[in-house]
Amino acid sequence: MLVMMQIEDMLADLGCTQITRASNVVQALSAIGSQFFDLATLDLNLGGTRSNAVADALTEQHVPFAYSTGYGGMGLDEDHRPHPMLNKPFSSARFTEVMTQLLTPTASKPALSAL
Repeated sequence: MLVMMQIEDMLADLGCTQITRASNVVQALSAIGSQFFDLATLDLNLGGTRSNAVADALTEQHVPFAYSTGYGGMGLDEDHRPHPMLNKPFSSARFTEVMTQLLTPTASKPALSAL
């Protein structure tokens, strides 16, 4: 929970005006199905369940995302390996670098939101 609060603070510092938090796969999939996201950070483990279905949904919706995990790349499906990886603990500078990389193609959008 502390890491999520830190991520929310860093997203706000980057100008995100709407941040949605999901603590399990069901919540994340519901949010993806009902909202628009400019980007997302995704833990490999959401509430004790692997988040592969969430990664697939984000990919299907063309939402750029980065993994935020303490597991490193272990357990990543081959299809999900191209996504950036924020290995916990990560610095604010590294977070900013990865989020900026994800937002580069959509930099012209006025309001940012994140999952």
